[in-house]
Amino acid sequence: MIERLGVSKVESSKFKVQSSKERKEREKALRKERGPINAKEKAVILVDDGVATGATVMAAQKALEKMGAARVILAIPVISKETLNDIKRYFDKVIALSVEEEFYAVGQFYKEFPQVTDQEVIKLLEARD
Repeated sequence: MIERLGVSKVESSKFKVQSSKERKEREKALRKERGPINAKEKAVILVDDGVATGATVMAAQKALEKMGAARVILAIPVISKETLNDIKRYFDKVIALSVEEEFYAVGQFYKEFPQVTDQEVIKLLEARD
């Protein structure tokens, strides 16, 4: 996708380094002293509010695979048909309420689609403890 946008390899590398650094800083702030979940030899249901490109759920699937999850099931309300065809082989099962031909953004399928704040994530993680 980056090549299609006309972004050079140097710019792409800079973006990847910056993104990785920001992700690690955000993860540290959100996780605090908590360790990662224990997915080893467990069936995991990965839930998302919808899948447009599949990038986020694929990153999560790869992480769960590295953690040793026995099965990864993707449960979503909406996904584009093209993306479903691209990613379904990476999951043990995909449960989607709606598979859409015309798909521009996940938010188009919601009346309200507010962003989840870091504070909301922290509250959910604290409830896990």
